[in-house]
Amino acid sequence: MADISSDEYILERYLPTPMEQYFQRKLPDLDQAELLIRIVEFLKGLTLMGSDRGDILFADCIDTIWHYWILQTEQYAQLCSALSHGRFRHHSSVDYPLLERENLDARRELNRRVAFFVSYVHAFGAMEARRLRYWPALELLMATLRWDLRKTNTYLRAKAERLVA
Repeated sequence: MADISSDEYILERYLPTPMEQYFQRKLPDLDQAELLIRIVEFLKGLTLMGSDRGDILFADCIDTIWHYWILQTEQYAQLCSALSHGRFRHHSSVDYPLLERENLDARRELNRRVAFFVSYVHAFGAMEARRLRYWPALELLMATLRWDLRKTNTYLRAKAERLVA
């Protein structure tokens, strides 16, 4: 049985060969491994964001993947349909005023971010050190709490286990 949380499965399921070639042309300075990990982290993020219109939690380099994918409107619509939530995920610049963004108080925003990373760990396993740089919101949370990655993963896993219990 395929591990649906693996990079290989995610890429095979959601990244058609023409899109991979497109990204190689758009980002020629990236080696193949770096390009694919960025695409995987983008796909994980998009899967977990669903219809949530809050601020984007991943790094600018991952947002760049999103921007390039959106330019291929037909393929982007197909991707959104194929994801587990099946909904088109709109993209808004952080500079564009959204009522939802303006009404988030600090505690609700913190809870939203924690919930996102609990979902990430639940769906894809523990956050790996090599992937942490793609998630500055988690790095900031860790720095604020003065937690290392081990403690963070322990906390997120415990919260995720409560979701399924």
